[in-house]
Amino acid sequence: MNLIKSRSIQFAMGAIAVSAISDLSNPNSASAVTITYENPGIYSASSAVGTTKQVDFESASIGVTNGYGVSFVDSTSGDNYTATYDTLQVANYGGSGQTAGAGYSGQFSTNIEGVLTTNLTFADTTTGNAAAGIKYFGIFYSSLDSNNQLAFYDGSTVLAQFKISNIPQLLNNNSAFVGGPYNQYGAFFNFYADAGEQFTRIEFTQTGGGGFESDNHTFRVPDALTISGTGVNPAGLNVTAGTLNTTAVPEPFTIIGTLIGGSTALRMRKKLKSSNKA
Repeated sequence: MNLIKSRSIQFAMGAIAVSAISDLSNPNSASAVTITYENPGIYSASSAVGTTKQVDFESASIGVTNGYGVSFVDSTSGDNYTATYDTLQVANYGGSGQTAGAGYSGQFSTNIEGVLTTNLTFADTTTGNAAAGIKYFGIFYSSLDSNNQLAFYDGSTVLAQFKISNIPQLLNNNSAFVGGPYNQYGAFFNFYADAGEQFTRIEFTQTGGGGFESDNHTFRVPDALTISGTGVNPAGLNVTAGTLNTTAVPEPFTIIGTLIGGSTALRMRKKLKSSNKA
């Protein structure tokens, strides 16, 4: 009887381990969008995410452009895609009131001087789908601002819309993210769509003074191979619509190790009890 119970417990723990590993492919099953950030000094997406398309705005004209588009290829299907900014304003780092620092060079996107909202949409030109979507979006916030508002849509549905309410708290009070002559926070963020959802439109809005300054916008059509980055502190966010998952994703070996450790400890306790009975 004890042997049957022991094997049943081991089987159950194994089933939990398999379930936990499977959940890694969809860690934010209860949320629409997961947000993480990369380490200080990282200005682009991790290669662990998989093949991506990065837009660094170096080929864009300084000033305002309507209908700025870039082309890229879906690494899974091979389909040709376009990403289009309905209105894009570009400036140079270090120019006219902008902050320059280590890792900041060339041109970047900004919503200032009357350009308050930019919409980014995607199209699969191979299939003719004008409302296609992506599963991963990365962005380098080169100068974090509490008036920066970012929103992710799947069709007409708002998956997540938020502003940063407390910049130091958002980055877990890590001063290593502070840089440039004006000591401003900057970090690279990752956004992952939930299973069954995609980003068909991304909206950048500057809701007040200052500017929405960003760079290295990064796209991936299929799911990311790995959920890269550290979970942000939710105390630093003001989520105004949808759902944003801020929990860091545990590594597979952590989950397996915890489950195996728990199973081993349980077997040892059962063995000790049996010995005491004898």
